[in-house]
Amino acid sequence: GTGGCGSLGRALVRAASPQLRPAGQASRLAGERCGAGRLRAAARMQSFLGKVVSNRMQQTAVVMVERFFKHPRYGKIVKTRKKFYAHDAGNSCGVGDTVRINSCRPLSRTKRWTVADIVRKAKALGA
Repeated sequence: GTGGCGSLGRALVRAASPQLRPAGQASRLAGERCGAGRLRAAARMQSFLGKVVSNRMQQTAVVMVERFFKHPRYGKIVKTRKKFYAHDAGNSCGVGDTVRINSCRPLSRTKRWTVADIVRKAKALGA
């Protein structure tokens, strides 16, 4: 035989075609889709609240997002941090500002987020 994953490919095609899917699953998937098979923008857009840690690049802010979750086995509350590169069109973000970022299409190799709004400005050092 040809080997490889021929049967796997057939299984994926079978699962993707709506007439072979169970009735409840087909209707649920149809509700999430619109137009040419794309997901609605509201269904796929993510939003995070984070702190700007760098604004040295043109039209880009580096935003640190902290997230707390319970460890699945040990139950301890764990804090994770992740940095996101966000598009800041007006260069309006300053270091220390708390901002809301929304997901968007890829703008560059690393940027997939835009700064939606500045929630709280950082306090000035002199004040």
